[in-house]
Amino acid sequence: MPRDLSHLLRSRGARTLCAMSIAFALLVWALRDMSPLAVWRAVGKARIEWLGLGLITFLASYSVRAQRWGTLLRAHCDPGSLGIRHSAVFVGFAGNNLLPAHAGELARATLLHRLGRVPFGAALGSIVAERMLDMIIVLLFLLAPFLGGIVGETAGGTLGALHLGSAVSAIAVLCLVLFVAASWPQSIVVLAGRGTKVVGLSAFTPRIEAGVRALLNGLAAFQNPKRTLIALVETICIWTLTATTYWAGMAAFGISSPGATGALFVQSLAALGFAIPSSPGSFGPFEAATRFALAQYYIPTDTIVAYTLTLHFLMYSSVTAIGLGFVARLGLSWGDLFQRLQPSHAMPSGHGAVLRGSLQNGAKSDLGL
Repeated sequence: MPRDLSHLLRSRGARTLCAMSIAFALLVWALRDMSPLAVWRAVGKARIEWLGLGLITFLASYSVRAQRWGTLLRAHCDPGSLGIRHSAVFVGFAGNNLLPAHAGELARATLLHRLGRVPFGAALGSIVAERMLDMIIVLLFLLAPFLGGIVGETAGGTLGALHLGSAVSAIAVLCLVLFVAASWPQSIVVLAGRGTKVVGLSAFTPRIEAGVRALLNGLAAFQNPKRTLIALVETICIWTLTATTYWAGMAAFGISSPGATGALFVQSLAALGFAIPSSPGSFGPFEAATRFALAQYYIPTDTIVAYTLTLHFLMYSSVTAIGLGFVARLGLSWGDLFQRLQPSHAMPSGHGAVLRGSLQNGAKSDLGL
């Protein structure tokens, strides 16, 4: 195993073991009281055309992610070509599927740094900005069943007991954090530096300040209202496409009672499950969140499990295969993607130019996207 990757995995070993234990417990909970034979029969009866539609909209959402990444980065630097960002997005999410603790995000930032010449800190900071935007929209979509007036009609009592104030408060806090970070980045850098001195880490103050400054540069897009609005619209498009995937999957299994608002709700809970540091690919949290969400609509357990496992398999296998395809095409290894490269360690200019040109001219078409 490459030295950098080995060190990364060892340093997070205890946390990874704890997270995977939680994931295993959630998976056991999600698969309880189901009949394997009934689940298999339900999978066999699923309508392929609806699953195909769901797969198309799911993969399309990643193309919009690449576009949004450029929107956020343009406030600070040249974001590189759409083809490079597109490949980096798939490689990063494939890394999340294969490695614990969402380590694929580091690979995504590194790949854009190497091929797009985007500063590593700006790339990583923009990914943080993406996650905050995602959380805002996911929490808004989580309110869809309540706004649609279905609580108490088709949903169960547990759904009705969910505290709306918590979701609204979380959205408000996220918006406030984005506003403060984008408006007063230098003040935050100064506070971070003072904090290191207070806890006795003065020797690391310059490095920590530089790191915080680089991350905050990724939030520079939020200083421009127009750019912020564009990024929000793109985020809504991303999650609407993904919600269509969940809705199409329901249609494939004959699940009709949740409807469109139910698809938004199921997607939102599943997305929150993905956000939990757990096993690679979020096996366990995804199944538990999806089962909990669909159980509120009185869907039979075997149908829920069949739907959940099928949808997760399609999402996991498609993104992983495409991401690995990009890694193989670029001639890279996972160890390469976890090296925070300085200019002296950059990819040889000739090879890098060939790869950049190749990605710009046809990265998506080569993989059938």
